[in-house]
Amino acid sequence: MDYPGITEREFADARSLNRAFLDCVTTAKPPRAVSGRLKESLTALNSSQRERLSEAPFLLFGFNYPMPGGPRGPSRDLLAENRLMSSREWRIVSAALGFLWCLSRENRYAARLLGGVSPDGCERLAEARLLDVLDEAASYDSLLKPRCCDATLFWQGLLGASRCRRPAEFRAGCSVALHRLLINGNFNGHVQLAVAACQHGNKHRRTADR
Repeated sequence: MDYPGITEREFADARSLNRAFLDCVTTAKPPRAVSGRLKESLTALNSSQRERLSEAPFLLFGFNYPMPGGPRGPSRDLLAENRLMSSREWRIVSAALGFLWCLSRENRYAARLLGGVSPDGCERLAEARLLDVLDEAASYDSLLKPRCCDATLFWQGLLGASRCRRPAEFRAGCSVALHRLLINGNFNGHVQLAVAACQHGNKHRRTADR
């Protein structure tokens, strides 16, 4: 099976979301799931290192709730003033879900590589209405969590890469992190998709080198 590539616009959207997530982590009220040593390490990064980390070719965060089709929480008004999430966190959640919803309809390869959405999750997202997706998300009090938050080597590698001033070293660190995502089951055993991810990732890096 031939998998489409990821466009530069899609990479740019992912970078923008990563930047917003890292900014949110350093606020006085970070997402609940960002805690402990990882939070300390992310907060310790200077602005240049955070900017570099945001350039990772995949989303640095995921969600603490099931995709549409899973168990639902109590219904909440999307525009309610007493939202349980901070406005900063909800801004990222709603933008990221909209982004992945579009990708699940238009480029599922990108949804899986950039956001780690499972094949079943892509199906459910593509079939759902966007407002239903957001309505379900609004019933949770905190959603954002670091991608692979329990994978120490994954984050050690990414944080180390963010401190490298040479672009080639940073790209190498991201490549290792991407391979760890694949090994950790991000593609649920779909070998062809994993190979395609590596091929398109190499193509993206060669383009950036020009």
